[in-house]
Amino acid sequence: MWQHYVAIGDSLTEGIGDRVAGYERLGWVDQFYDLLASQNPGLRYTNLGVRDLLFSEIRATQLALALELKPDLVSVIAGGNDVLKGGWNPRNFENNIAEMLRQLVASGATVITSTLPDFYYLPVPAKVKERLSLQTQEANGTIRQLALSYGVKYAEAWDQPEPRQENFWSSDKVHPNAYGYSEIARIMLEALESKSPKVSAEVQK
Repeated sequence: MWQHYVAIGDSLTEGIGDRVAGYERLGWVDQFYDLLASQNPGLRYTNLGVRDLLFSEIRATQLALALELKPDLVSVIAGGNDVLKGGWNPRNFENNIAEMLRQLVASGATVITSTLPDFYYLPVPAKVKERLSLQTQEANGTIRQLALSYGVKYAEAWDQPEPRQENFWSSDKVHPNAYGYSEIARIMLEALESKSPKVSAEVQK
């Protein structure tokens, strides 16, 4: 049974988006916690997510605090800002994720992460979409490989059908709405409950 869940990340983890009728909770972390708490009475959780951060900034501001909290379950979900803000640096991206996963796994916590969705829906020129797609796929390859290397479970967001539905997104077209977050919570729980880290066909090649 889990005792303390800590969520690390950017705006997706913070829970930025539109509320939807029928969904009392907004962010996926809150909804994920509700799913976990139904099976883990007394479970505590701490959401460290802060909007607009790159992976390097998340590592600098959230990793040490997360370790101090001594959680037994940690989610590390980020990377969208690294791809979307410009200045994509795949080496720095890999180094920062690797160090975070290394330290968190070494602490004894169960760690779960996720790949990034396809940002095809963003209202940008076709050439920009193509560049973002290539960078996102590169980022996802890194996430998958590092998850495999460190024995970290991960959810596969790239090929999920839900993010391709218009009702998944908030009006800003960048963040999910409460319904979208509920789907993320479900996908994350499925990944957590899988018997072993998912190894995609891309990693196996």
